[in-house]
Amino acid sequence: MTNQQSVSYKLKMELVRQGYTLSSFSKLSGINRGVLSSTLNDPPTRPLSMNQINQMNQALNFPVGWLYEEYAQELIADIETVSWRKIKDLLTHCIQIKKMNLIQTVLDALKDTATYMNYIFDLAEELIEQGEDTQLSMFYQYILDHESNLHAERFAISQYRLFRISLGLDVHKILKWKIQFAPQRHSLPFHLKLDALAQLSNVAFAFKEWEELRQYGEELVATTMMIYNSPPEYKYSCIKKAERSLLVYYGKGHIAQAAGWEYSGNYEEAQKMISYYEDLSWFEFTDPTDKIQLEKFYIIAKCNRYNTELYLGNNSVLKSYIDYLEFFPEEQPASIEVIIKTSIMYGWDIDDILEKYHDVIYPPDISQYLQTTTYYSIFIELNRYTTIYHDLALYYFERKGSTEQLEHVLSTLKSHIEKYDRIHTFDSTELFEKLYKFYF
Repeated sequence: MTNQQSVSYKLKMELVRQGYTLSSFSKLSGINRGVLSSTLNDPPTRPLSMNQINQMNQALNFPVGWLYEEYAQELIADIETVSWRKIKDLLTHCIQIKKMNLIQTVLDALKDTATYMNYIFDLAEELIEQGEDTQLSMFYQYILDHESNLHAERFAISQYRLFRISLGLDVHKILKWKIQFAPQRHSLPFHLKLDALAQLSNVAFAFKEWEELRQYGEELVATTMMIYNSPPEYKYSCIKKAERSLLVYYGKGHIAQAAGWEYSGNYEEAQKMISYYEDLSWFEFTDPTDKIQLEKFYIIAKCNRYNTELYLGNNSVLKSYIDYLEFFPEEQPASIEVIIKTSIMYGWDIDDILEKYHDVIYPPDISQYLQTTTYYSIFIELNRYTTIYHDLALYYFERKGSTEQLEHVLSTLKSHIEKYDRIHTFDSTELFEKLYKFYF
């Protein structure tokens, strides 16, 4: 970097351009005159800090981030001897203003310096604790690219963090990171393994991988109980670090197993599993919200008992089920999915139910509706609507509904898939065969 490109030179020229002396700028910026003099010398006799650069930026009426590129190049030019503290300050400030390209430039410069891997990992974990979790993929990818021990806990945690970051609406990205991460789950510390298994079960449910869903559910229950029955010091250390309470993970593990049995057609096993989470009043509460979670598990269990009754052909419960759902709008999409599916299985007429829940089935903006209604994963619920529209098309065909009804739901299905679900997670063969016969 030439002198004319350096941070100190550009700052000094800007002071001259705006008509400041060192004394007047010292008063304006709050930086000691002697510090200014030593940092703006050519060459500077005292290095600039990120805080000083930001103070000068503000005083000179430039946006935060001005001269970050130049500052980064100065650090990179001296990468073998520069302190980690300076690199950390730059990376942290870049995260705050989302200068992701500059972060990548700095990380690329560190790729041949193995000693920085610990620092980078620790910084990423520190930022996670501060609530920053969406802008850190480059940090964790750096660990995956440079960690030689593929069984190291640090490697597993980095895989887990990237898997968590992927959990948005991009199904390709979710599937990619799920496949990469799943084998690493056993190397995680237990407080992270709890959430990893909960998230893996969500993804398995969305992709209709019922055997995997049951497996993750079993592992989640086992891991939860291992912590629950641990000595108090270790137990409460895990509880403090875990994202949710042990009660939540225990109940979710059993719900995952019940769902795995239900959706694979073993309704008797599903009913047995429901009994394990419908009344968890015996469980030691470890979080102020556990009482609310206890009630949620009871509601979910009640709905799932209705579901299994419907799957077994008992439509006499439909009226009481619908009455129950009036009080729990968050459960309505999941319940409607089962009601439609079982009506196809047994030839039931549910036109009145479909009319009643028309606004739930066809909200103007599904994503917005779900964000304000459900506590389930938005990705799962969007995927659920794909199934609802697919099965509704089958229902209207089987019931010989009007062409208008059938074409409306097919148009909605097409639009939904294009917007939210480009990987079809349902078997459309039966629908397409029937539609071909219907139209041709």
